[in-house]
Formats: sequence, structure tokens, C-alpha cells
Amino acid sequence: MYERLEMLLSELGKLFDAIIVDAPPVLAVSDAAIIGRHVGATLIVKHPIQELEQAVKRLNQAGVQVKGFVFNDLNTDRQRYRYGYKGYVYRYS
Repeated sequence: MYERLEMLLSELGKLFDAIIVDAPPVLAVSDAAIIGRHVGATLIVKHPIQELEQAVKRLNQAGVQVKGFVFNDLNTDRQRYRYGYKGYVYRYS
């Protein structure tokens, strides 16, 4: 499977500028860790935020370096430190 995945990604890389590979949650199964070793960048799409540290730890143990995070459905009103695009809001409370 690994060889076929590498070949598939290599062939698709010749046809497209960017390839997005969606994987199941890293804390549920090992697919994301396996796929993460064969891609250029790994981003975690995660909510709730409490699970981020464990997800990054699990990927790092598999040799995958997380390049960033995508937060969806994050309630910024409840955050102590806030950054936003609604009128470029920066505030500390």
C-alpha cells in the first residue's frame, strides 16, 4: 500500500499544483500518520482545541511534522487572547 500511495501522489503531483489529502482523525486510527509521511505538509483541522497537543504528539512519534492548524467552529468570543479579521481586531483581556 505504501508504494502505491507514493506512486499515486507522485503521478498526481505531475498533474496538479497542489493536492489535498483528507485523512481520518489521528487520535482514532493510524491512517493520518501513515499518509503524513508521504506528503509535503501536514495540517491539522481540529476542534476541540484540547486534543491538539495529543494529535501533534502522535504525529511526531510517527515521524510527521505538523506545519499548521486550521480551526473551524472556534468561538473567539470565549478566548482570552483574540485575533480577528472583523475590522482587524487585536485585543487582550
